[in-house]
Amino acid sequence: MTIVSSTKSQQSARLFVQGKNLVEKIEDISLDDMEFSIDNPRISQHGQNLSQQEIQDILFEQEDGRTLKKQIFTDGQQYDEPYVRKVGSKYVVEEGNRRTTAMKSILADIRDQKITGVSEKEFSKIRCKILKPTATKAEIRKFLASIHISGKKDWPATNKGETIALMIDLDDETYQSIADHLGTSKGVIEKLYRAYKMTAEYSQRYAGRYMHTFSYWDEYYKKKNLQIQAQANPGFRDEVMELVHCGKISEHKQIRKLAEFYDPKIDAGLRKKALDELAKPSGSMQKAYEVFVDYSDKGSLALICKARKLIDDIRISSLQKTSVQSEIPDAIDLLIASAQDVKKTLAGLVGPSGAAAL
Repeated sequence: MTIVSSTKSQQSARLFVQGKNLVEKIEDISLDDMEFSIDNPRISQHGQNLSQQEIQDILFEQEDGRTLKKQIFTDGQQYDEPYVRKVGSKYVVEEGNRRTTAMKSILADIRDQKITGVSEKEFSKIRCKILKPTATKAEIRKFLASIHISGKKDWPATNKGETIALMIDLDDETYQSIADHLGTSKGVIEKLYRAYKMTAEYSQRYAGRYMHTFSYWDEYYKKKNLQIQAQANPGFRDEVMELVHCGKISEHKQIRKLAEFYDPKIDAGLRKKALDELAKPSGSMQKAYEVFVDYSDKGSLALICKARKLIDDIRISSLQKTSVQSEIPDAIDLLIASAQDVKKTLAGLVGPSGAAAL
């Protein structure tokens, strides 16, 4: 099978591997002898004790294996050698899972005669870079981080956070050392680490696999207003977790809305109205944010515009058919009176020059 040159996305990772002299040799390996790592961050949220076939199916679906499978089969070649580690008589894939799943799927289809006109021999082996037996898990993690955190083969943020957590908790790395290795800022690494640890804490607290909530805590640590509030109120993190758990916050973007409530420039009364709505048994972030907007400066204007539009949309034919036609004139008079009251109040707040009266 032909191997073409690697892309630039792996250059920094390859330099690290070469610098550490992690590769022992390059060799054609039988696909039947290749297995997937059970430590892969992309499968951890799917449970423990997964079979090799289950892991393969997960990776194939996650990584759009069908597209690569079609490309490999059409081109008759696979791009970039997977990196493998020999364990007993098997070779565990440390990097190149997507390519391996695509190749295994092609081979299975040939054996099942779903693909004809191609010999099994053509797709039974794949050229791999075999890591030295002395390569440590810490060195392998550092290598994978180069590719999937700062490189072009971007992992989802959850997987990045888990890898960073392992590097810090198990490999004695620091925020700064990881940032230096990946060419990013210490702050970015710290936020990913804290978001992952909060995800793990949330999962443990509510006894389930909640890796999907990583995006919530990623937003949480990006918002300065929320971090300031957490410093002032030690129980704030717990409160936010409970809002997510009970469904009052139902998507990660609503964490951004929560951060708006704690903007120091926001009137305390407005903040209280929004939080009171959120605290109701039937409360939700959607309802709380509607209150927040309605009672804000822009919200007041929006309500006036909305009221005007509602009146403009009233049709004469509807007025003629209504059973409360006699009550409409008084209702309109009250509406006009309310609008005039708002206008008088505004006139008292704004001086002749248009500036707010003090």
